[in-house]
Amino acid sequence: MSDRTRDWIDEVLDGAACWGAELDTTYRVLGVTVEPSASAHPDGDVEDRRLQLVLHPCSEVSARLVHEGQTVEQFTVEQLVAVVDRFDGALLRAPVVTADPPPMAGELSLHGAAKVNVIDGRTHAAQLYLAGDDRTLTLRVTYDEAELRRPDGSTIAPPA
Repeated sequence: MSDRTRDWIDEVLDGAACWGAELDTTYRVLGVTVEPSASAHPDGDVEDRRLQLVLHPCSEVSARLVHEGQTVEQFTVEQLVAVVDRFDGALLRAPVVTADPPPMAGELSLHGAAKVNVIDGRTHAAQLYLAGDDRTLTLRVTYDEAELRRPDGSTIAPPA
């Protein structure tokens, strides 16, 4: 995956509403449902603007869910869907897939990694930041490939 593709994905994601996120630890895939504005959507002003950001294979995941600015809330991978749902379409800000942030330090809500002998899934690091009325979520995941997919599952390529 080229840096140009990652830059293009971040352009699409900047200002997009985040409607959900799910991490499949068996297949090491993070799927994030987003809805970019009509002006940022690769297909223009379509009826269903939802897209799926797919990061794979993922190797490390860290998250911090902060309540009222100071209390770190714990949650499990299975609860990630519900946690993101509580943000009710919070807007993403780029960089996301080009963020390449260092590992998160301090108290975490969630942390996990593939086995030590697994060498893939570590090329890049993405970071999603969601803010709500009284909570913030920072989710960092390492990955090798990033894709945007339409609701029908087809992959969207950057413009030539």
